[in-house]
Amino acid sequence: ENAIIIVDQILKNRYLTYAPLRMATLKRVFEYFAGSKYMNDASTGVYVAKNYILKEKDLDPTLTSEAAYYVTVNEATLVGKKLPQLSLKDTSGVIRSISELMGENSIIYFYSDDCNYCKEETPKLIEILDNYKFSPLNLFTVYTGTDRTKWKEYVMENFSTTNPFVFWTHTADIERESDFPVSYGVTSTPKMFLADHNLRIKGRNLKSSSLRQLLERDETLADLQKTLLTVLFPEKESFSSSDIDSALMSVENICKEDKLIQDKEFIRTAYINLASSDYYPNQEAAAYLGEKVICSQKEKWEDTVFTSRVCDAVRICNMNKLGEKAAEVQLYDIADIPASLL
Repeated sequence: ENAIIIVDQILKNRYLTYAPLRMATLKRVFEYFAGSKYMNDASTGVYVAKNYILKEKDLDPTLTSEAAYYVTVNEATLVGKKLPQLSLKDTSGVIRSISELMGENSIIYFYSDDCNYCKEETPKLIEILDNYKFSPLNLFTVYTGTDRTKWKEYVMENFSTTNPFVFWTHTADIERESDFPVSYGVTSTPKMFLADHNLRIKGRNLKSSSLRQLLERDETLADLQKTLLTVLFPEKESFSSSDIDSALMSVENICKEDKLIQDKEFIRTAYINLASSDYYPNQEAAAYLGEKVICSQKEKWEDTVFTSRVCDAVRICNMNKLGEKAAEVQLYDIADIPASLL
């Protein structure tokens, strides 16, 4: 956002009305962001292309053509956008879709069997997968070649890991029936993306080293959040009604902080950690947090599967709370005589 503000200040400067100077400035600014090694700069490159170069008249046709092409192969996969839809056949001929991926993180990896860079990058990717223990991880691979035999051989020889929490999906478009080269900007291989649980792009055009950094950053952030939750929701060997009240009060305090309430990743992490706790007051806190912040605002949450599961869990938790009278149940005994729990 700051980069775009600065670009606007430069390109809207009243001294840039002289055509040759404006042309040179537009070209220099576009080339700077389009050629940047920083993945977030692609958003600014697309912005410059769409809002300036492609709207200008009497520009160098070569620059206009380059800008249009850059937008075509980059706009759909900018950081923060949802992964473009992609459905391809796996090694058994079954159609597998990106939209079916579930989990905290998903890696989309485009490669070819005759790509020398892929031969270097694939083993590094596998090493990362072997050592990643933070949470389940999806790997959706796309073979960009057209030789079915070589594809299957490559999968068998190169994609295996000792990590049981890596979920593989190996696909290819042998018949060239999809538009993945355009929608994902696959102009060369390898090409790698990282997406979150909402399938929103967190990293693009990644190498194994930058992928590792992003995953480690997520793990560090999760550890910090867990530390914060431990402070707010301490666990004891035993508990009383006052401990439940204290946990619920901590939820109330969270709800008073606008920044925390608006940070859906924090709320999601807080709910999952509290709900999975063995400490009953924290389970009560999870149900209260889910009911007050998640279920009451389902329309504001992108992950409908998550919100649905939370609402089901809250409903079940609220059925039979500690200290409340057990719910009546009408059953039958072995002689088919009505039997009442109460």
